[in-house]
Amino acid sequence: MTNKHIATRRRDVSKLSKRKAMARQNQSIETGHLIRQSMKYHHASVRSWCKPKQSNTKITSGQQLDSYLSSSIPTNKDFKDDFKIAWVKKALFDWIQNTYHPTVFMTIQLPDKLKTDKMHQSKEYLRRVMSYFQRQLLGREWIEFHLPFICFMEEGISGLWHYHILFNQGKFKPWHLWLAVENTLHHFGWPDYCMHLDIMNADKRRVVSYCFKEVKVNINGHFNSDRFLLSDELFQLRD
Repeated sequence: MTNKHIATRRRDVSKLSKRKAMARQNQSIETGHLIRQSMKYHHASVRSWCKPKQSNTKITSGQQLDSYLSSSIPTNKDFKDDFKIAWVKKALFDWIQNTYHPTVFMTIQLPDKLKTDKMHQSKEYLRRVMSYFQRQLLGREWIEFHLPFICFMEEGISGLWHYHILFNQGKFKPWHLWLAVENTLHHFGWPDYCMHLDIMNADKRRVVSYCFKEVKVNINGHFNSDRFLLSDELFQLRD
């Protein structure tokens, strides 16, 4: 991290501390309201706070993404299995980069008392947490213009589910996101280790590649799409 990035981080942390102090002084002010008031000062329309979703794709689930990429494998080339696997992985990587333009890397794991090896149960906890996080940033009508994200579901060595999330922060400042994280943790009574958020200042390719740890592509060009969760699918916003 460069000196410039360190200085920027310190300024953002300072802003965050001031906002938290304001919230403590007046408990009737929701911290999410502070974020939205800050955004309204610079951007009148809430729709301008988010980066619009790409209009050239209707993909809203991991299964659709798998079908889209596997069907786009060139048929006029005699790919060997290993080259086909490499091609699909690169296509998947490029799709994520071009569709989401990620600037934020977030990791979410459940508190010890809620950790589970049951995918559907852990996804429900994730839905609740991400819903509240989005509401902190965008208000009650967040579902209409949420911040789109892609989530990588991982079991790890323990077999207990946790999540890596990539999204574009739009016009939100880092301290807006950190404050939304803190307020979300406070709302659910979860410890700090359950949500970790980093701004991807440099070497974004390395961060995205890290999310591919448990991605497997078979010889037919299909990957384990059940490990991918798009925000439209999580919030049940499919067309």
